[in-house]
Amino acid sequence: LGGRSLAVAIVANFVAGAEGRQDNLKLPRSVLESFGVHIGAEKRALNALESHGLIEVSRQRGRRPRITIIGGKP
Repeated sequence: LGGRSLAVAIVANFVAGAEGRQDNLKLPRSVLESFGVHIGAEKRALNALESHGLIEVSRQRGRRPRITIIGGKP
């Protein structure tokens, strides 16, 4: 996994902890951008994390992806 994937994973875990759940998480674009993760890198990072079995991603056209963290606790 590359650096942007790590940044997305950190943001996902932060959001999970703040919301007290691991499913149906929406990652704020502003927070991702503060980590240097822009939309193209976000898509690649989500695909990489998903292909490694760390998250599940629900995508709908025109909406932010919804993330579910697999395993662990928020």
